[in-house]
Amino acid sequence: MTAALQAASVSRHPSLKRKLLVVGNGMGSVRFLEKLTEQNSREYQVTVLSEESCPGYNRIKLSKLLAGSVDLQGIQLQPESWYRNQDIRYQPVFGQRLSG
Repeated sequence: MTAALQAASVSRHPSLKRKLLVVGNGMGSVRFLEKLTEQNSREYQVTVLSEESCPGYNRIKLSKLLAGSVDLQGIQLQPESWYRNQDIRYQPVFGQRLSG
C-alpha cells in the first residue's frame, strides 16, 4: 500500500489513528498543535486536556480582558471552531490537577 493510500485509510478510519494526548492548553501547547496541523498530519487522534473551560488564551493580554477593552475571543490563541475543524478534541478537566 502506498503512503498516500495509507494516509487516506487512516483519515477515514479514526480507530486506525495513533492517539496523541496533550496535557495543558497554554501558548506552548497551542503552538505545538498549530505546527502539527500545518504538517497536515491526520494520522493522530488528538485530545487536549486542560484545567481551563475555554481554549488557550494569551495570558499577557488578560489584563485587557479584565479591563473590558477586549472580549474572550480577543485573547484566544485559536477559536473553538479551529479545534473542531482540525478534529482536535478539547476536554476541560475540572477539579483535577493535571501534570505531564
